[in-house]
Amino acid sequence: GTTQLAKQAWDEALPEVQEAKAKTDSKWSEFPVEKWRSAVYVNRAYFGQLCTDTSDFIVNIAEKFKLSGNRVSLVEVGCGTGEFIRETSHAFRVAVGVDFNPHFIEYCNQEVPEGSRERYIQGDACQLVDLMNTTFPPEKGLLWDDVRVVACVGNTIGIIPQQLKDTVYRQMLELAGPKGVVIMAYWNASWFGDAVQNFYHANPQLCGPFKGGSIDLNTATLTTPSGYCTHWTSVSEAREVMERLGAEIVSLRPAGKGVLVAARGLDAATTEF
Repeated sequence: GTTQLAKQAWDEALPEVQEAKAKTDSKWSEFPVEKWRSAVYVNRAYFGQLCTDTSDFIVNIAEKFKLSGNRVSLVEVGCGTGEFIRETSHAFRVAVGVDFNPHFIEYCNQEVPEGSRERYIQGDACQLVDLMNTTFPPEKGLLWDDVRVVACVGNTIGIIPQQLKDTVYRQMLELAGPKGVVIMAYWNASWFGDAVQNFYHANPQLCGPFKGGSIDLNTATLTTPSGYCTHWTSVSEAREVMERLGAEIVSLRPAGKGVLVAARGLDAATTEF
């Protein structure tokens, strides 16, 4: 199946790809909770409206599925310290946050209220389908009997190394399955210049200090001496990514500082939304 093919492709990947992943995994797994929480508050000051728009976008999609008689579950790739899951979990049968950083997941699990629909799992987004199979045994029905919304928000995809992005995208599409949908919330490349000055330069604790040589306005990419790298995405690039993956775009629109996308595998084209 597609999971086996993905494993085979990964086994045959170039050594430098695996090395990049190992470096990223190591760096990310050690990122402290308090530093991330501080960054979240800074992010909210700049991206507040986009955070609200993203939550509304996903909850509205869940409501459309439910109106068609479906139960709906959410899986978020790169949940950080759980802010997005906490804001949207009420709309889903189960809302699952996945992050590679074990400290983030420990924090999230400590914050889960009794009777909550939230679940938090430490794991690798490059092996998302296997992780969900292990955590939610298919014979139990939870997650697998539902329409699955698989989301990656807050430009998380923008800090994943380029060599790994396709694997993450394809794992998300496979997990969503023929009836589900993948949601991407990118940061909008048309706002990159503003963000360099008013977000990154104003908040060096997020990415470290940098000078003009770190900024590539043509590709909307910032690479700082500290090793931080982020890419912002245009509407046309978001469309190209989905088309290259063979995904059908259900919705794609700019939303202020973001670009919001809903897409699904083309074998789902006959499914009513």
